[in-house]
Amino acid sequence: MRALSTFMESQFLSYRQISVEALPHLIGIMNNSEHMRYSVNLDSYDKCALYIKRFAEQWKTLGYSCWTITEKKTGQVIGWGGIVIDEDDPHWGPELIYYIAPEKSGLGYASELANFATSYATNVIGLSKIVAFAHPENVASNKILERVGFKLVRYLDDMSRNLYEFNAGT
Repeated sequence: MRALSTFMESQFLSYRQISVEALPHLIGIMNNSEHMRYSVNLDSYDKCALYIKRFAEQWKTLGYSCWTITEKKTGQVIGWGGIVIDEDDPHWGPELIYYIAPEKSGLGYASELANFATSYATNVIGLSKIVAFAHPENVASNKILERVGFKLVRYLDDMSRNLYEFNAGT
């Protein structure tokens, strides 16, 4: 991992602090109802902008949040993700989230991002615990979380999601 203030890289991806300026690249992912069927589906530009703005602001308040994810070989923005505090459910603490464009799914980019974000959170930020959520039918995300080292804690009926935890040093 190579850190350069607001720009970082992993093997196949580069990461920039998310901002509203990235919205034109991200809206196609965020309002794709089929691709986002297990997650948040934002059906308008304004809703997407508000969502992104909330996470962009976390860079100022927390010192960490989401990145815009770019495929290094093409320079194409392919998604976004990172470690956030969900303002609607802050009691869960730091949470790993990720969204990859449907045409880039299955190429290992979500796993690379999850590994990068988890390593960054524990080694750079100093977090000892991170949570993540995955719908049980989203087999790929459940596998990614387990591969990165998250442990399934339980199913949450009220959220219709599996709760995962990553504990540094275990």
